[in-house]
Amino acid sequence: KKELLKALAAYSENEPEKSVKRLNALKKKCKNTDDFKAVLLFLGLSYTDLYMETEAIATYNELLTYDAFYPTAWSNLGNIYYNQKNYEKAIRCYESSTKFSPDYPQGFNNLAQTYLIMGEWEKVISPAKKALSIDSKMYQAESALSIAYFALEDEEKSQYHFEKAVSMGSKAENINAFKELILSGHFDSFNNENNGNNENDEESENDEK
Repeated sequence: KKELLKALAAYSENEPEKSVKRLNALKKKCKNTDDFKAVLLFLGLSYTDLYMETEAIATYNELLTYDAFYPTAWSNLGNIYYNQKNYEKAIRCYESSTKFSPDYPQGFNNLAQTYLIMGEWEKVISPAKKALSIDSKMYQAESALSIAYFALEDEEKSQYHFEKAVSMGSKAENINAFKELILSGHFDSFNNENNGNNENDEESENDEK
């Protein structure tokens, strides 16, 4: 326990290199203990902070082999794929997160955010509402609903969710900038320019957003 606490302290103090070294040493010692999941989870987070995505993906896959029902691991793995703009893989991870933990709001919010960046406006609504039904203060989901309803030309609902999002802490200028992209017809070109090429990604199938 003492060694794990030291490794977690290094992570919390923003020293991911030290955290990785300590966690890898611990990983060999605690495979059959209750600490194994925590070691792998924070090892994945540390690799992600170091932009070592291949190692982070492998670590989360090892964790999910150990416990396939761990929603945080699925969500964190999905976030890596999301940041790589590999949205289809991200969606599969987020769907697994919500399947194995239907009361985990971040998984539903992550799904909504992914559909939003893909321009799949109608698909944003259900997971965003589900996230809010679990956590009514999840302003990111309110923002996503405001943008999706704007794109679907439902101004009344868009404004309603805009006001709720801003009251919870969302920045009005960020929501309006996204809407302006849609209104100007530039969203598709913006999304295409920022969509990574995933054809050569051979990784198998999650850091919270």
